[in-house]
Amino acid sequence: MDWYDVVVLLLIIQVVRFRAQGGKIRLQDFKLWGKDVTPEQRRNNLMGFAVILALIGLGLLFWLVD
Repeated sequence: MDWYDVVVLLLIIQVVRFRAQGGKIRLQDFKLWGKDVTPEQRRNNLMGFAVILALIGLGLLFWLVD
């Protein structure tokens, strides 16, 4: 089992858990601006995007070092 397989498996588990709790992924939840976006939601979304970019950057670095 490769690291890629582990990541895909964990992602599938998280999506299933999220859906089992009645969660629905909507693009509106990820908005950074607009009339319905609160400052707290904007800050949380920016932090989430920063974490995602950092993880992608780390993955890219490890892929290049191979």
